[in-house]
Amino acid sequence: MPNVGDIRWQCWFYNGTADFDEYHLRTIRGGQAYFVKKSTETWVKKSKKHFDWGWSDFISHWNRETVRITKPMDYGSLRPNKHSALLYHLRDSEDNFRRGWFDENDEEDYTNLVGLRKYVKRNAKRLKGK
Repeated sequence: MPNVGDIRWQCWFYNGTADFDEYHLRTIRGGQAYFVKKSTETWVKKSKKHFDWGWSDFISHWNRETVRITKPMDYGSLRPNKHSALLYHLRDSEDNFRRGWFDENDEEDYTNLVGLRKYVKRNAKRLKGK
């Protein structure tokens, strides 16, 4: 079962670069897990004199993610490490391409998918360790 404080990762890939968002599980209520994205807006310095950091008092809706827990440890696109987040994004992009959700004539969509495949091959060993 999930525990409060668990960290999950989400991957975004564009123009040959993968960006990872770090999400922290804040609460679990009624079969739903509530995550907050850790960023400069949500993780702030609490005091000017001391080195204490913490969650901001106000967290906007675009920095929150709610996931219904249907199976243990299944959080949709939020994955336990960067490598599995990258593989999930690759699988999801390939499925969308097969279904025709990307424009086949649009070179940008196709080159992004090809670039994502190359990125996964190049960085698989490095990302497995993190």
